[in-house]
Amino acid sequence: MRKIGKFLTASCLVFAMSFSGLAQLAQEAEAQETAQLSAAEKAERLRDLGLFRGSDRGFELERVPTRIEALAMLVRLLGKEAEASDAFRSGGGAILHPFQDVPEWAQAIVNYAWQHKLTGGVSPDRFGSQQP
Repeated sequence: MRKIGKFLTASCLVFAMSFSGLAQLAQEAEAQETAQLSAAEKAERLRDLGLFRGSDRGFELERVPTRIEALAMLVRLLGKEAEASDAFRSGGGAILHPFQDVPEWAQAIVNYAWQHKLTGGVSPDRFGSQQP
């Protein structure tokens, strides 16, 4: 009976190590595939994940994102955009942050980030929305 137990234990270890090795190979293959993608293809993948939206002029990959765009990407990456929007709507659209230069589309995001101490401003009343 002990031999069977040892055999099963050894078999499980070999299987686990093989599975781990296969998972690592798959990750490496995916990393190589991603490295070969163009910047636009990578942006499309990020868009498909809901992390990147671009503007009415497309992705504009040739320029540095603004502070407000970077904050929006951070909140999306954290998976908190819907929570931020829901809180903003349920609060009647109340602006809780002190910044005077936040565009309408980003009010919920800045409210969330300000409340959760994810961001500060460039001055007491300016976020620096259009700064790189």
